[in-house]
Amino acid sequence: MDLIVPLWALITDLILLFAILYATVFFLKRIGRYTEDLDMFNRYGALFLSIAALARLIALLDDFMHLSWASNATSILSFISILGVIYTIITYVHRLEARYIPTIPKREKPLNTKIDPRAFLFMYNDEDSVKKLLNFIDTPAFIITRSSHFYSSLNGEFNTLWITQSSDRGIPPTKLHVIQDLTVKFLKEAGGGTICVDCLEYLTIYNGFEAVFRFVTSLKDYAMLAGSSIVIILREGAFDERELSFLLREFEPVKVHPKTSS
Repeated sequence: MDLIVPLWALITDLILLFAILYATVFFLKRIGRYTEDLDMFNRYGALFLSIAALARLIALLDDFMHLSWASNATSILSFISILGVIYTIITYVHRLEARYIPTIPKREKPLNTKIDPRAFLFMYNDEDSVKKLLNFIDTPAFIITRSSHFYSSLNGEFNTLWITQSSDRGIPPTKLHVIQDLTVKFLKEAGGGTICVDCLEYLTIYNGFEAVFRFVTSLKDYAMLAGSSIVIILREGAFDERELSFLLREFEPVKVHPKTSS
């Protein structure tokens, strides 16, 4: 069985075959590792890459045997595998967006806010103080927090973004650019609202104060441009005097009192 194509063509077919086989094995090894909705993509990936590997194997045999049907077979199999891989990637991205990005209803009318579009720093000692603050927010609120369960238990239009290092259902604290992108998306889709950052200490542990300060001032700028408010929710004593002075330059301290009936 002699080689009937140029050597470079054989080398190209071999590299493609082994690359596709490697990717197929990669997905096969991960089947069963994840939740059912994500595991589906491992199965789809392995399936369509296996079809691509079959196409490259036929092309490799054709390098030696000149099979009359090889060209049509490789074209059909490659067509199926490419469409399948495209479908898998697009579906995977949509699934990730549905999981991580809150769906915010668009509003036709401007929001009526009780808190003017400004930047606030709210310092608290207990959760009851935070609940009192939330009573004064009558707009959709996007809350960046370590305690999503706390906000989900309250009455209000609260969209939480869970910041965590140990789960695929949240955003890692080091991904400040992702958190910012999701916040901007909220502001655009909700037509405004209130941004609450309730995990500044946690973000600082992973990124350092300077990076986090730049991050929250950037969020402030986006909120102001959208006619929205931003509130930094901070436990008293979490930062030293120097760090707190930086925050107070950009964020106005605010206190809340229980609502009184007239």
